[in-house]
Amino acid sequence: MAVEALQVAVRLDPYAEQIYQHLIRRHTDAGRPDAAIAIYRQLRARLAEIDAEPTNETEALLPIPRSRPRR
Repeated sequence: MAVEALQVAVRLDPYAEQIYQHLIRRHTDAGRPDAAIAIYRQLRARLAEIDAEPTNETEALLPIPRSRPRR
């Protein structure tokens, strides 16, 4: 799926973590780790609105190891 289509999907369903996972993979595969991390941060912020956090599966997709910030 193209990045543009995934961005539209995020706007339609801003809490669908699988869409963010696809975006993170696309950016990482394209050599854009900063963009992948930005998408992850966007997901974290969105999920915080519903008192949730990204899954370990999503965190494993990040191009660099990240520890979860304490709440």
